[in-house]
Amino acid sequence: VTIEIPPHPLRIEADEKMLRQVVFNILLNSLQAMTDGGRIVITTGQADDGAWIEISDNGPGIAAEHREKIFQPYFTTREKEGTGLGLAIVRQIILAHGWEIAFQPAETSGTKFRITRIKAADD
Repeated sequence: VTIEIPPHPLRIEADEKMLRQVVFNILLNSLQAMTDGGRIVITTGQADDGAWIEISDNGPGIAAEHREKIFQPYFTTREKEGTGLGLAIVRQIILAHGWEIAFQPAETSGTKFRITRIKAADD
């Protein structure tokens, strides 16, 4: 798996440990889904309502029947290995900090998570 990270850092004001946990959990899900390798791309930017971070992959994606459940505690499609807590934790951290998260199935394959409303740091 290759991971592409933006060349220019984004300056934000956020709880570092919690934001790291959010990004880690999303990356871990992507890595676990791509059993035969793949590509993860992290992009960042700023909008009127704050900074955003997007994590996308070209893995197999999330089946349509599972998309409404992915943020529910204990929901997993990994019967033997998953606890179903990764994205539930992500959602709780996001809500606690006033951020927002959106999931979009990629156009061809894979997934895309976009975290928005992160406070941009003043330069």
